[in-house]
Amino acid sequence: MSESVKTSGHRVAWLKSVSALIMDGGAKPPSIDWLVDTAPKRVGPTAMNDGWVTARNNNLDPDDYKAGWRLIVEEIVELLIKRNLVENGDGKLRWTGPQSGEIYVTWGGTKYMLQQADSRQKSRDRYMTELTLQGKAHLNKVSILGPRGGVEKKQLEVHPLAIALPQMTEAELIELRRDIEEHGVRQALIVYEGKVLDGRHRLYIASVTDKPVRIEEFEGSEDEARDLVASLNFARRHLTAAQKALSIERLFGDKAREEAKKAGKATVGRPEKSRANLPAISESKSEDSRWENRAVKMAPGGAGVSPRSVRAMAEVAKAPKTLSKVERGEIRTVSEAARAAAAERGKPQPPKNLWNESIKVGLSRARTNLNNVLDELDLLNTKAAPGELTALLDDIERAARDIRVALAERGLK
Repeated sequence: MSESVKTSGHRVAWLKSVSALIMDGGAKPPSIDWLVDTAPKRVGPTAMNDGWVTARNNNLDPDDYKAGWRLIVEEIVELLIKRNLVENGDGKLRWTGPQSGEIYVTWGGTKYMLQQADSRQKSRDRYMTELTLQGKAHLNKVSILGPRGGVEKKQLEVHPLAIALPQMTEAELIELRRDIEEHGVRQALIVYEGKVLDGRHRLYIASVTDKPVRIEEFEGSEDEARDLVASLNFARRHLTAAQKALSIERLFGDKAREEAKKAGKATVGRPEKSRANLPAISESKSEDSRWENRAVKMAPGGAGVSPRSVRAMAEVAKAPKTLSKVERGEIRTVSEAARAAAAERGKPQPPKNLWNESIKVGLSRARTNLNNVLDELDLLNTKAAPGELTALLDDIERAARDIRVALAERGLK
């Protein structure tokens, strides 16, 4: 931009507006044209007058306040690029500076602070993590530690299999950032096919805090990678019942449907004569031909999720608003998700107070399984339970509380 350009106006408001819009660009980095249309709305009541004065100062039509806006925005973008806070690629402006902390820019001889320390950090972390999970964010360049101490800057993407799991809650994300800022990234990122299979939250936090990471290459098959994602996350994440069922559907649903379809075709088209000589199909084999049963069997330990729940979440996935609430943990149970999804799609809702015999059977099986665990513990010569057992017991206790609450809400005893 020519040094003869003379801009005027509420400079700190313009700086904060333009920089925040670029910073929050994410998967859709803004252009100059978009900033000219959008930034003034955040500047406030002085924006129009700022445009008029700037246009007049530069011998433009004084009534063309938008021409003045463009000069202001262009000057700010140039300042941010010079400060290495923004890069311009093909007309798209991407934020390359820090995501939090105090950032200063000198404009017209005056030093301005763009943001207070940690301002908007929580909301930006959540927004940018969502984009990172979807593989859309550009802020995922990290320093990778080599085996001999060398460091390599590299752009890492998130593997599609990792996206099947919901992102951390805001509280979990805040705690992770605090821990990484204090101790660094202590757990390696697991990389498969050149993309992050496990550690996508660590990837994002490391990229914005400039903390180095270690990577471990996973060399198994795609099925093994799928199992790894499920087993790691089901064991350490405090996922709701709805989130677990949704994750199983996403990770194993397609493969389960394909296998169930093949199993169904195996008996279709047989001549009636030969079919008569086949042994009777057992009930268990008939159940195994249902894709949701297969999906649960594919998941490590079944994750304590029923096939019916997995099938219900396949329908919930067709209701985007409800799905978003399930992913954020705002809707915790499968039944609540099913009713909300039905309402969103304008379909009849499942009954709220129908006591199903299968619920009683399921609880009876759970009690039997827990009693079997007690019998096995009596035979063990140990004084301490592994950490994963404690985590599983915590999940069982939470599930029992959720069931009691659900029964009470429906007037059932």
